[in-house]
This record gives sequence, C-alpha cells and structure tokens, in this order.
Amino acid sequence: MIKYFFYWILFVSPFLLFSQSSSIIGSATFNEYALGICADNAGNVYFGATSFGESWIFKRDVNNAIVWSQKLHTSAATGFSSDVSYIDIIGDTIFGCGWLKTGGNTIGTTIVGSLLFKLNATTGTAYWVKSESLNNTYFSSVKYANGKYFASGSQMNNSAGYNGKVMAVSSANGSIIWQTSAIGITFPGFGNDYIDDFYSSTEMVNGQMFITGRSYVNATSTNMRTILIGINDLGTIFLQKYLEFNTANTGDSRFYGISIEYDGPDSLVVLQYGDDNCSGCTDNKASLIKTDLNGNVSWCKEYDLNGISLEVGRGLNITPNSYVFYGYANLNQNNSKMFAVKTTKTGVFQLAKLISLGTGNLGHISGPINCGGSSNYKNGKHYIPGAYFTTNANSRDIAQIVLNDNLEDPQGCLTITPVLATTNIFPPFSNVLNLTTPTNVMNFNNQPSAFQYPFISPCSANVTFIQNSNCDSSVITANVTSINNPTYTWSNGDIGNTTTTYTTDTLFVYVSNPITCCVVVDTIIPVFSSSGISAQLPNDTTLCLNQNGIFNLTPIVPVNAGTLTYQWNNLSQNDTLSVNQSGTYWVSVTNGCQ
Repeated sequence: MIKYFFYWILFVSPFLLFSQSSSIIGSATFNEYALGICADNAGNVYFGATSFGESWIFKRDVNNAIVWSQKLHTSAATGFSSDVSYIDIIGDTIFGCGWLKTGGNTIGTTIVGSLLFKLNATTGTAYWVKSESLNNTYFSSVKYANGKYFASGSQMNNSAGYNGKVMAVSSANGSIIWQTSAIGITFPGFGNDYIDDFYSSTEMVNGQMFITGRSYVNATSTNMRTILIGINDLGTIFLQKYLEFNTANTGDSRFYGISIEYDGPDSLVVLQYGDDNCSGCTDNKASLIKTDLNGNVSWCKEYDLNGISLEVGRGLNITPNSYVFYGYANLNQNNSKMFAVKTTKTGVFQLAKLISLGTGNLGHISGPINCGGSSNYKNGKHYIPGAYFTTNANSRDIAQIVLNDNLEDPQGCLTITPVLATTNIFPPFSNVLNLTTPTNVMNFNNQPSAFQYPFISPCSANVTFIQNSNCDSSVITANVTSINNPTYTWSNGDIGNTTTTYTTDTLFVYVSNPITCCVVVDTIIPVFSSSGISAQLPNDTTLCLNQNGIFNLTPIVPVNAGTLTYQWNNLSQNDTLSVNQSGTYWVSVTNGCQ
C-alpha cells in the first residue's frame, strides 16, 4: 500500500479576513440602538449601544458573530437608564463615555448624569466604570493621550440650559485629574449665555485638543452657530471661535458642529449641518468647514442632496484622499434613510449614496441629545452605527453599516442607490467668542458594575452540506434551515445553494439573511469518490493457430463501468484487439478520470 502525506497551507485573503457586512442586530421585544462603533486591525467590531434602557457594549468577529456582550449596571442610580455615546479602541483596551437619563426606556428623556468606562477588548472584562447622577453632566466624546482620558460634553449650569465641560481622568483607575468649570459662551453684541453643547473632539496632539458643538446666539431656537474650542492637556482654553455666518449681518441661522477631526498636523475639518435661512429651520443640509489650528476658515461647502428635504449630519471619517460623512436623509419621515457623501480633500463632491433596508426606516438615531457619536475608518472600510425601525415609534434595532471606499456594501442586503448633490460655497468666516466660567464641579458618585449580557447573535446559523461526488467532480449543496429565503455566494463565484467543483480546494460559502443582512460563512473541502473501474486481460497462454489464424483480446470490465476509452500498445483504440503473432500486449482503459 502506498500512503500519500499532504501538508496543507491555507492562505486567507483580505476579502475573507475582513469580511464584515452590514447587518441588523436586535431582538423583537427590546428597544436597541447604538451611537458608537469602532473596529480593530483584525476586523473585529465593537459597539457602544443601549438595550432596553441600559448601557450595552459588545464585540463581533469578522463573521458578525457576537464574541462577548456586557452591560454596565448604571441602574445603581435608581430610576435612571443610560446610553453609550462614544466608543474607541487602542491596543487591547476599549474605552468610551455616555450619560444617565430619567424616564427609562424612552426617547426624549432628560439627561441627569455621565458615564465613563474602560474594558478589556479580548474578554469584555471591565477595568473600571465611573458614573454620576447629581450634576446633570453628559459626555459625548473621549480621547486618550499620555496615560489620560480626556472627556468632553456639557453640564447643566442653570435653568437656561447647558454649558460645556471637559475633564481629564487617569487611564489606570478613572480618577479625576482635572476638570474645567462650566464653559459658557456668549456672542459679541449679544452677551446671552443660553445653551452650549460640546459634541465631538479631536485627538490630543502636541498637547492640544479641539472641540466642536453648538451655541445659541440668543434665547431663540432659530439662531445658533457651530463652535470651535481649543483646550490643552492641562485644561486651559486657548481658542474660542464660532464658524460661518456672521451674527452681525446674516440674521437667524441654525447650525450644529457635529464632528471634528485633524487633517494633517496643521488643519482641522468640521462637519456641521443646519439651515442658513432659518425662518422655519426646515431645510437642513450638511456642510464641511476647513480651518487651520487658529480657527481661520479656508473654505466652507454645503452639499444639498437631490430629492431630500432634510439632511442631518452625524459623523465624519478621514481617509488618505477623501472626506466621508454620513447622516439622516428625510429626518423623522416614513421614508427616512441614511446618506453617505464622499468629497476630495478640497471639498469637491465625488459621490453620494442613499442607504435603506426593505420597507423600514434607517438612520443614525441621536438619542436624547443631538450627539454625533462615533464612526470608524479601518482597513479600507467605513464602520457606521445606525438604527433600524419599521415605524417612528420607540421600537428600534441596531444597524451595522459597513461601506467600502465607493460607499457600497458588496456582501450586504442593503439597498444603496446613488444620488446627486448640489454644492453651495459660502464665504469663509470665523469670529472670536466670549467665555464665562461659572463654578460647577462634578464627582463620580456611582460605581457601576459590568455584567455579562447573554445576547444571542442574530447572525448565528448552522450551514449543512450534501456532496454528490464522482471521480473528477463534486456537486455540493448548502442549506440553512433557520433563515427564510437566504442567498448563497460561493468563493468560486457561483450563486445559489448548489455549486459544482472540479478541484479539492477548500470552498467558502457566504449565506446572507435578507431580514437581518447578516452573512454566515462556512467552509467545506470537496472529496472525490472512486469510480470503481477495473480491467483485466486473459491469462498468458500458448495457442496453436492455423495459417492466417486470428486471436481476439477483449478486456474484462465491470458491466456498469460507463463510457470507456481504450489505448493498446500498437496505438489501436478499439475495445478489442485482433492479434496473429506471439508477443506481449497491454491496454489502458479509462473512464475519463481513472
């Protein structure tokens, strides 16, 4: 017997390694939504979310299966529920922030406290969780630098509304290192400290961090501006400006600075949305503002999507060659969708897509405040958190949106359609704000605990295979009984649940659930079966032939051997060889593969 030993090496392509697709996450009975998402270099995805009124953090692998699922027990503050507004990863550490609120599992509740946390990315184990429920503070962004987390948000100052708030805590244990007083903003010529919200911050680079948000020019809801605040790593404010639309001569304009990023060492890009003619504030559009580190605007461009009545920006990703921002389209309408827009680094429009799923509404839910949350660009993919709901009521599921650089999701079941946009260019403008800093100190008075939340992944499913093989091919059929009307895509390019292969190379099958958009991946190694063919000539013998005598050699083969071909040593291809001379004769018989 001859034994053959094989040494297999499997090369996994980037397509397979980073194979996450867009999907829906949630249960039919709970209200779930997410404001934050990030990804690691291995392709795992982490969500900062809310499930039935409690902070929920979970990890999904490249096949969208949930690896671990944790809740933060902020209900230590009796009667409160909580949201996670931001999440990020550095190395093997997950960190983020959020807020506590009254009213339990409802939309439009009142914020009463803040949340900070640090978890192990591999296991989900909490290093520490901090919260407070006495100072009406919320955090919407947190960044790491030099052993500290720098959290920014806002704090209720008085009956008029919120002021800004920034804090540094120890990465080791979450203890407060410093905090600013409440940061109140007034506009030259108005002097009214009304509502100031800090929504998004940059990294702390060279000891400087920049924050954007909104501030009311006066006590009317139709007149507010995007703000730009600079603060150093010691808590000192060195820059305070508002961007675009001079309050002295442009009338009511309502704008929110919703996301900010460094773009190189000496410039910033801000995503804002709003209405520059705010008599009714019913025509919101998203725009980008480019500034230097002194807040001087170099350009401001607005992108008006065709056929969309209301665009609300939510997040911004920076790629090596472009800006990509996203948000709501047709906010709070029955046909609400997500939109994604891609521009050059000079703000030149390149493409835009509208994103929907079935007949349901798709959007990036804002929670009780207009917080931008966090998206992520990693390994050539845009990871965007959203919400899916069939009505505009309080029942929602989480939408994981994964787009490539062309703003497409090739493996998902989302409906993605191109849309054109008109670019409006505004004259660059910025102006200095005045600050007030009323004393308002906060402390963490709760010590929430993390506990495992046994959530069954909607992307889990068992794939079964049936092989019908012969000696040179195998017909493989895949089935997933737990998914209604699944779609199948094979790594050899075949579509449908059946494929035919002529090699023994490992096959991957991608099974998509049209309801949840989940993609389940499984593998099979084709096995070819023996044909059982045999052939035999008569035994060696001595014959006495008459002159011109003929002897016929006919191979003995199985009755059901199939279609056979013959090759004799004299090159004859007949099934019988007639001989009249002594000698040695051989024949090769094949059925095509044996």
